[in-house]
Amino acid sequence: MTKTILLVEDEFLITIDLQMLLERRGWTVIGPAATVREALSLLDDSLPSVALLHVH
Repeated sequence: MTKTILLVEDEFLITIDLQMLLERRGWTVIGPAATVREALSLLDDSLPSVALLHVH
């Protein structure tokens, strides 16, 4: 089973850092998405194992 994660973060540098960290640990990153609208659009195509959201 592939480990997939939806990454939702609006800060570009944090997003890139998190994506690289997760991919080095074997996760397949869906996204990243900077907005809720983008995240919902990504969910239309695939369902991740988990989601990492920055909620502010």
